[in-house]
Amino acid sequence: MPIVLTRIDQKLIHGQVLTAWVPFLRVNKIVVVDEETTKKPDIMRIMSSPVPSGIVTSFITPGHLKDELENCRKDGVLSLILFKDVNGAKEAINHVRDKIHSINLGYLGHNPDTVCLNIGKFFSVIEKEIDQLNWIIDQGITLYTQSVPNEPRVNIRSDKLVWPWP
Repeated sequence: MPIVLTRIDQKLIHGQVLTAWVPFLRVNKIVVVDEETTKKPDIMRIMSSPVPSGIVTSFITPGHLKDELENCRKDGVLSLILFKDVNGAKEAINHVRDKIHSINLGYLGHNPDTVCLNIGKFFSVIEKEIDQLNWIIDQGITLYTQSVPNEPRVNIRSDKLVWPWP
């Protein structure tokens, strides 16, 4: 299987990913799946710059994930898949439902429209994201939190994802 870890993390490529997950997983490739990022060459260049040599970085739209994973499989490449947001993950899952079995929730961001949920860790989400996360769980995909590899994994159940938060 070419996917070693699938993660939703608004920060995408950042210190935690590069210093903890990449060495632990021994990936050959980091695949950033985000429509907006693919339109910003400067952002892609900046994000790629701290990635260790020997690790390829790819920026694709959710609709291109199926082809990307097929190429990784053919080439024997181990990939870390990063989604910028829950919506992008949901969109990609529509294209590759049978390829993604679990998703690690990293940093989901915060804005004035979010509420803070305590689902093993604290996450800031909007109502639409609650519905999308529950949809992901309904597809048989395991959602969990784990900031770094040496931290315990906490699975998220759909009965914990309700709106409004009590």
